[in-house]
Amino acid sequence: MTKIAVDGIAGSEATPVTNAKELKKGITRKLARHAATLQYESLPPALVEMTKQCVLDTLGVCVGASTLAPEAKIVADYVKDLGGKPESTILGFGGKAPAPWAAFANGSLGHMLDYDDVGGGHVSIATIPVAFALAEKVGGVSGRDFIAAVAAGTDVMTRLCLAIDIPDWPWRKAGSRPSCSGSSAAPRRQVESWVWTKTKWRTRLASVSTS
Repeated sequence: MTKIAVDGIAGSEATPVTNAKELKKGITRKLARHAATLQYESLPPALVEMTKQCVLDTLGVCVGASTLAPEAKIVADYVKDLGGKPESTILGFGGKAPAPWAAFANGSLGHMLDYDDVGGGHVSIATIPVAFALAEKVGGVSGRDFIAAVAAGTDVMTRLCLAIDIPDWPWRKAGSRPSCSGSSAAPRRQVESWVWTKTKWRTRLASVSTS
């Protein structure tokens, strides 16, 4: 497993685990700082290649669902009917919607065929549709920044999924809270005004917004 060092977080290569209580202090702040400042140059080559594969896989299952899943058109039509500023593309159907609704539609498409990747949760559909929607809305996002953003969101979500050890709540572990946190971390470098302190609050809010 490829690891990204996060200063002060258990399981990181940067700091050995010595005192669990001390490591828990300010953990949200540390995760948010990590997500907001992760650089492409810090990513191992193997992780970059894996992220590219995840992006291609997610695009494939989204586009595939647009013609194979009967509920796909229902979701796409619903989002289009909502109207709003055309910011980001709805995959497989064309047309644009506000970035949050495009991310919702594309994330839904990505899970409909149940072929989306999994590993510490369904990480790609929780991060990649959000990254695409914001990148298109903001414009001028480089490929390296895009990959770093997806890697950051994936890392945060995976860490949270692995930290949840309640076996009776498999759906919650695989989905809601870690997924929301992953999606809030993914766009952290695509919008320059999102300094890490704001990311911290988004991570907190996202982690408790669904249950």
